[in-house]
Amino acid sequence: LPGVPDVMGKNITELLKTYKELNDPEALAGGEQYFPEAPAFRGISLAVRDGSENVTGILARRIDLYGLATDQATKKDCIKLLGEGYTELTMDQNAAEHYGMPAGTALTKTIGSYQLLMGFDENDILRAVYLSNSN
Repeated sequence: LPGVPDVMGKNITELLKTYKELNDPEALAGGEQYFPEAPAFRGISLAVRDGSENVTGILARRIDLYGLATDQATKKDCIKLLGEGYTELTMDQNAAEHYGMPAGTALTKTIGSYQLLMGFDENDILRAVYLSNSN
């Protein structure tokens, strides 16, 4: 993701020695999310799947993804950039909390070896972006 240090696949313990930990980890679907303190991680958490010690995902609640800024871009803007091949999901309150997304809808698309999930509120405004490895 633009502006985020290269952390995917790296050991979370080693990363937190470098970037420090802002809060205790919290549950996230199938694992935990960690909150590095460094300025580059403002509004960003790192996901680690259960049974892994390495970062398997990045959840950004504050990011500009090639002109699609959280709290500004609409679902229509994102669909235009994603092109075809995406899937739309409904995110009720339970699912949203489970995945760290807003209640509303999400667009998901596989890009190479990564899964991109874009979360929209009930007004179709982009609120979160989650990138994970598809392995």
